[in-house]
Amino acid sequence: MPKINVVQSQVLRRVRSLKTVPLNINQSPIGHQMRKIDVEKQLERYLKLLKRYDMPERNKEISVVYSRIACLQNILCMHDAAISNADISCTLNPYYAAAFYQKGLGYFKINKIKESCEAFLSGLERHPGNTRLEAAFQQIMEIANK
Repeated sequence: MPKINVVQSQVLRRVRSLKTVPLNINQSPIGHQMRKIDVEKQLERYLKLLKRYDMPERNKEISVVYSRIACLQNILCMHDAAISNADISCTLNPYYAAAFYQKGLGYFKINKIKESCEAFLSGLERHPGNTRLEAAFQQIMEIANK
């Protein structure tokens, strides 16, 4: 039992220490706040973390890790992988808004507007009033209506 507490604290400490780049849908693929090499290093850390600590009883914490991986993969233009990891995050914790945002962003970046809208709407169903999801959905709708 003490091992789980140690693992939980390690997961939470890593998740909190690794910052993600806030992405606007129209922003360039590589965020202006991070260099590509830094993003790749963080992605590698998260992937190692998942290999070490895959525990069903910690789904919410692991969901955050998958969502952060999806964010980094979106930055690195690895959108199919980002969508896959965001989907895993949504499955592990269907109430984590950032996962739905990353999923929608990944679909948008590969020009799948319908799927992107569906991802943002799914997030908004679970998180009504989430400004980040609402803004992204509005941007997608504006683009789709052009």
